[in-house]
Amino acid sequence: MEAGRKFQVACLSEKDAWELFQEKVGEETLESDHDIVELAQTVAKKCGGLPLALITIGRAMAIKKTAEEWRHAIEVLRRSASEFPGLGKEVQFY
Repeated sequence: MEAGRKFQVACLSEKDAWELFQEKVGEETLESDHDIVELAQTVAKKCGGLPLALITIGRAMAIKKTAEEWRHAIEVLRRSASEFPGLGKEVQFY
C-alpha cells in the first residue's frame, strides 16, 4: 500500500506514549491480572514512542488477560527487534 502524501510523525514522550497505550489496551485488560500493568509498561516502552506501534500493539494486546500472555509478547518483541539492523538501538527516522 502506498500513500499519496508522506508526512513525518514524531515520537511521543514516555508519558504520552503510556497514556495512548493504556487507552488502546483498555482498563478491563489492565486490571485483569495484578502483574499486567508493569508488563504493559514494558511493552509500551518497546514501542519507542511510535504512535502506530503503540496503537497497533495496544489493540492486539487488549484481549490478552494473563500475565503469561504479556510476558510472551515481550519476548516476541525482543526477538523481533534483534532481527532488524538498527532496532533495539537508538534509531533515527528521516
